Amino acid sequence: MEFSVADQTITFLFTSLLGFFAGIIYDFYKAVNNKTNNKFHTITDILFSITVAVISFIFLFNFNGFEVRLFNLFGFVIGVIVYFLTISSMVFRILKKFIDFFVKIFNFLLYPIKFLCIIIYRILNFFTKKIKKIFKKLNLLFNSVKNSIVKLIKRTRKI
Repeated sequence: MEFSVADQTITFLFTSLLGFFAGIIYDFYKAVNNKTNNKFHTITDILFSITVAVISFIFLFNFNGFEVRLFNLFGFVIGVIVYFLTISSMVFRILKKFIDFFVKIFNFLLYPIKFLCIIIYRILNFFTKKIKKIFKKLNLLFNSVKNSIVKLIKRTRKI
């Protein structure tokens, strides 16, 4: 498929924008990973890779007919570099604040459920302790009855 220089220039610029957008997605990924434990990092790594790959394939299909040319790769890399050298730190701070805010709202909304779970746990714990005491007493009672029956059987054998 032949492209004119103007088409190649437009494709290069859009590929640069794609790289710029990939940098934003990476900063979002980095901000999410700051709030999670290490077990979640593998999942977010995979999600980040799949997201960027799918967006890149859709772009290449729509703009280039799945032809990967060297200027596409250069455009992508230049877009990422420009993003990280210009507004990455500002976007990362904004995304981090947004995620912190979202986590606070999420925790606030989950607080009644957590509180209810704590109450249910304490009630169940209370009844569990009471039931354990009852079973201990029943066990002692059954053991004493068993011992009495065993003693009675031993006495009757002696006679």
